Amino acid sequence: MGLFTKVFDFFVGWLTPDAPKQELSGAELTKAATDAYIHKIYGTVKKHTGTIIFKATNDADDDDIANDLLHIVIVWAEQVESIDAVYVDDIDVTSNSELFTADNGDKLLHVRNFPNGMDGYSDQYLTQAGWRTSDKCLGKACSYIRLEYAEGENKLRSEPAFTADITGTTSQNPLTHLKDFLQSNIYGKGESVSRLDLTAFNAAESTADTLVPIYEGATETRPLFTSNVAIDTGESVLDNVNALLKGFRGLMPIIDGKLTPIIEKDDPVVSVPILHDDIIEAGNLTSTSKNNRFNRVVVEYTDDEANSTKQEVIYPEKDSAIETAWLAADNGVVLEQSVSLDTCRNYYEAKAFAKAKAEVSRDLKTFTVILELWGIIYEVGDIVPVTYDDYGFIAKPFRVTSTKESNTEVELTLREHQPSIYDFNFSGDLPTYPATHHQVIKPQSPSNFTLNQYYNQLKQLEVQWSGTTTRYEIQLLNSIGVIIEHQVIARKFFELRNLSQGNYTFRARAVGVVLKSDYVDFQISVDQTINSFTWRAYADDINGNGASLTDSSKAFIGFAFNQLTETASLADLSKFVWISAGGSNGLSAYEIWLSEGNSGSISTFLDSLNGNDGIPGNAWIYATSTPSASTGRVNDFALVQGRYVYQKTDGSTWTYRYDLQGPNGADGTSALVGFSSVESNTLSWKIDSENVLVPANDTATIKVGFNRDGATVTQDFIRARVTRADTAIYVSASTPPLGGGMTLTVINNSTATPTAEIKYQDAVLIVYFFLLRDGQDGRPGTPGADGLNSNVVRDEVDSSTTSSSLEILSVNAPAGTFDVSFNVTGYAEASYTIGGPEPEQRDRSTRVKLELFRGNTQVGSDYFDPSNSTYELGNSFSFSAVFTNQPGGNEYSVKLTTETSGSVDNQRTYYDGYLQAEEV
Repeated sequence: MGLFTKVFDFFVGWLTPDAPKQELSGAELTKAATDAYIHKIYGTVKKHTGTIIFKATNDADDDDIANDLLHIVIVWAEQVESIDAVYVDDIDVTSNSELFTADNGDKLLHVRNFPNGMDGYSDQYLTQAGWRTSDKCLGKACSYIRLEYAEGENKLRSEPAFTADITGTTSQNPLTHLKDFLQSNIYGKGESVSRLDLTAFNAAESTADTLVPIYEGATETRPLFTSNVAIDTGESVLDNVNALLKGFRGLMPIIDGKLTPIIEKDDPVVSVPILHDDIIEAGNLTSTSKNNRFNRVVVEYTDDEANSTKQEVIYPEKDSAIETAWLAADNGVVLEQSVSLDTCRNYYEAKAFAKAKAEVSRDLKTFTVILELWGIIYEVGDIVPVTYDDYGFIAKPFRVTSTKESNTEVELTLREHQPSIYDFNFSGDLPTYPATHHQVIKPQSPSNFTLNQYYNQLKQLEVQWSGTTTRYEIQLLNSIGVIIEHQVIARKFFELRNLSQGNYTFRARAVGVVLKSDYVDFQISVDQTINSFTWRAYADDINGNGASLTDSSKAFIGFAFNQLTETASLADLSKFVWISAGGSNGLSAYEIWLSEGNSGSISTFLDSLNGNDGIPGNAWIYATSTPSASTGRVNDFALVQGRYVYQKTDGSTWTYRYDLQGPNGADGTSALVGFSSVESNTLSWKIDSENVLVPANDTATIKVGFNRDGATVTQDFIRARVTRADTAIYVSASTPPLGGGMTLTVINNSTATPTAEIKYQDAVLIVYFFLLRDGQDGRPGTPGADGLNSNVVRDEVDSSTTSSSLEILSVNAPAGTFDVSFNVTGYAEASYTIGGPEPEQRDRSTRVKLELFRGNTQVGSDYFDPSNSTYELGNSFSFSAVFTNQPGGNEYSVKLTTETSGSVDNQRTYYDGYLQAEEV
């Protein structure tokens, strides 16, 4: 079992009484131990005592006094920021006290401080005294102290007391300390960060850092709450958590499965009040008794201004008007409570705590109320206006201190709220909460009813209306007037589902502070079936292996029925029912022909398939002159003299269309002079369409050697080779530099081997070189249409998830400036199961949050729900946003988060949308 086990009604807080402790008289001493608990220091503490883990004497300095060196290693706490000062019998070791100085001026005291262990430190005297090099005190704040005995009247004669001023953390924020303690596996609870409501922690941290006057009328300020404490890890985790909570007047309930810190202060009331008719049952209204009401609160704290000693502050002050009034109200009996505020080291902060503790205990009424299940919207710490005629409450503020939930009801424990208790200046002069009154009149009836049709798997219809109140009572009647739905809701719409086709009456009335309006009827008709889609896919076997949406040649076909989207997906193959795609052989065409009442042989059947002769098609006619009027049919073509095209445009006319032969081309460039032969016969060459030299008879690989200025260069020339019967001649061509001065040399007996050999008797090689020259520029083409922007990146999604938080879209924008836009629509639903003999599943309210990130930086976020603050049953959502002039070179992503008003068993979010970055 963990520290926190109950979700609804268990919390720890600043009002929890101190656990009884045995108080020891006398001064605190640094003592030797091997199994002592090690403190965790938050903020700065002074005159802190530690634990001696090593103590030995020796005579390593070889003087005339035996064993005059005393070696001590003290562990102060877990790792700290700094050890600011060490004291011996309350004297700073850095002072010039004669206690630490010999008559000849030598130092008798040596101190070395280690904020985070002694790893890497070595001292010959300490080693000789028995300290092992393996003893490193890793992760611990410690000091090595060496004392030397000396003669003299004012010298140490016995082992002194050691204390230290230590800064454990630079932060003095109690919320920061609580968060660290809850997560630490070494000295704290070891909770996962997922179990902490980090949003609530951040908000409370900001409140604690609020600057307020040190006291009423002062110009100097201090943080509202600070924490400077040495946590005793020998105490229970629960006691240490309560000690930290007292430091900021905090509660810590578990809300939606997360530890949620709450600072008791004068918060605004919630938007949804509790009205008289909402309360199914109210408990007795109780005031505090002598057991938990106090007219004197004594707070013990550590005062750094008084040499870091324990001090007390008392509220109310002795003989003050408040003390006199409180004692008179309690028949002169002193009702005192003492509280230890371990985190406090400031008089005014301790006094503020004493005032709040005393006033909360006096005359704050408490009672319980039972509401219908919609009451789960209230959480511990909320301040709720309550109207209840039996007790005379009209919008009176109460703080929710605990909640309990059954299958059908919610029980809230409420404590009266007075803002003056939480006066940050603690002057006590603020008035109590003023009475709030409402006229007892009937509220205005709802109006402007509209009907939205959906007919999907989530809902069929949605009725919406307008009105002036927060809460409405609705009924749904069937065609014969039987009420089939009756609820009180805190919204202005209602979803209808699982209804048979037919006519219904929907009625609603407004719920006011005391009275209700008249019902207004609205006629509706369910006249459609639910829209759904059937997906088809193909697979290799009945288990869906090798599934495909397009390969119809596979042996099995699968169907997924009643899907909400038209586009099929293979993300969840369990939705498909797989069946064999092959059936038994069908009838032949001849057998089908016979079954239709025909008779005859196969030849007769085949003859029956012949159709009527078609109309002859157009024809081409080849002629040496224009065809005669009687030749051909309309739309026939004639090719005359192999180049002129005519078309017969009517029964007797042949019309000239065009000439297939184009105009003569321009003269080509004159060829350069080639190189002549090395043998008696000639092998001719030609130029192909790609202007590459190739032999006329075959493809070969040729090597040509060019000799220029006495140097021989050989280079491969693709697609050519020639050989002789006796000696292979490899030739490579390279375009010679213009200007001449080149001679051709055929290189015989190359060591390279041809891939195939073509043999000729007596070959003569003639090589042609061609020089390409630039022609005149052509005419400009017609301008093309405007193109798209240079960069558009886009991601689309159409899916669903059971995760509460999910990245659903992402794009990578290259360098540049982009307009980033997205649009996401969908529906979120959640449910939970109520136990009992017959478990029942209930819908849970949700709300949806969408965030846009650039890398890890949030660019924008929003909630989607009707009032931007409440949770709703069956929450449909639609987001769209454009963020202009965003920097490129980043990944942009959209994260969707579904939040619920309580724990859930089942949750699903359907979503469809896109994310696009378009360069501007």
